[in-house]
Amino acid sequence: MENGSTGPARSTSDGAAPRKEDAAFQFRRLGAALGAEIVDLDLSRPIDDETFAAVRRAFMESDGLLVFRDQRITPEQHIAVSRRFGPLMIHVLDKFLLPGHPEILRVSNVIENGEPIGLGDAGRIWHSDLSYTPEPSLGSLLYALEIPTEGGDTSFANMAAAYDALPRETRQRLDGKSAVHSYGHSYAKFSGSKFRPQLTQKQKDQVAEVVHPVARTHPETGRKTLFVNEGFTRA
Repeated sequence: MENGSTGPARSTSDGAAPRKEDAAFQFRRLGAALGAEIVDLDLSRPIDDETFAAVRRAFMESDGLLVFRDQRITPEQHIAVSRRFGPLMIHVLDKFLLPGHPEILRVSNVIENGEPIGLGDAGRIWHSDLSYTPEPSLGSLLYALEIPTEGGDTSFANMAAAYDALPRETRQRLDGKSAVHSYGHSYAKFSGSKFRPQLTQKQKDQVAEVVHPVARTHPETGRKTLFVNEGFTRA
């Protein structure tokens, strides 16, 4: 998710793509709703602390979607870059963890010896990764190695912008309300497929239901966001 040289990121005053001083990296917005990309950072190389601090600021300024194109990284580098953002979480579906690298959940439709090597039906419905955990994650680092010519698209929605767009009366009605998030509830919709083996009791215990506010305040940006989703919000 990042790499490069030195110097803090800043935004240009003309509304064009923010840019990092000393050409360590460029920061380009992808659209009005959300998203930005960082250019000229090689994630396979070490990142100094000052540059990484600028990358993290860029992540916050991107409204939660930061893109690094044409990277070539090993699983070890993938994990190392991810860990710069904070402690890593191990996914409950241990069958699809990358062998030797349990921090990485493999998403794949490849079948070997009659068995899928990865979670081939991931992301079929709108969701927020790990919203069903007591302390939801800051984000996920998706590294696409091979993609099909059709399908396999990953879409994103800005739930802070969605909250801002609600009528004031609706925001007031939602504030203070809570929602139940359940991995098991979502999993049951697809259980029984080749990609969804039955959960063991130990796995069920790992993903017990949790309750979160419907409207949460981001701890770093201070923005309020809708924290409900089709995939994991049960009630």
